[in-house]
Amino acid sequence: MIMNIITGKNTKILREIAQPIETVTPDTIKLIQEMRQTMKAGHPRGIGLAAPQIGMSIRLFVAEINYTKTKTGQFYACINPEIVSQSKETEEIEEGCLSLPNITGTSTRKKTITITYLNEYGKKMKTKARGLLSCIFQHELDHLNGVLFIDKAKNIRERISPLSPSI
Repeated sequence: MIMNIITGKNTKILREIAQPIETVTPDTIKLIQEMRQTMKAGHPRGIGLAAPQIGMSIRLFVAEINYTKTKTGQFYACINPEIVSQSKETEEIEEGCLSLPNITGTSTRKKTITITYLNEYGKKMKTKARGLLSCIFQHELDHLNGVLFIDKAKNIRERISPLSPSI
């Protein structure tokens, strides 16, 4: 089922700190599947989606890179994620957001981060992310902490191409 994405920079749920998930259940797995479908169905299509963006104040996000309409990409379901290490080096990236569909900006993000989280099966995972994946994880973690990319970005402007992917 495609879910509605919450939009607006002042929307309350997008500004709240999300609550941890106590137990991974079949409902959690179903939610993850629906979030993945929703993320990929957007215009622009998404490469990350956090639970607050669909109206649920829980610490969960999904991300998928390198996918097309016919090919599955590298998919992550991250429950209760935490950054455990990060590089000193940063990079600037052009960001957008499914909750701010007509806005882009340039954000400074850590080049490399390592996060721990539970996957969709409740297994403890540790992932070292670089480049785009690192930026996606940081963007989605910000959502779980009530932070939008526009809070950190510079050169904020209207999106030029409605078809470019959004984090």
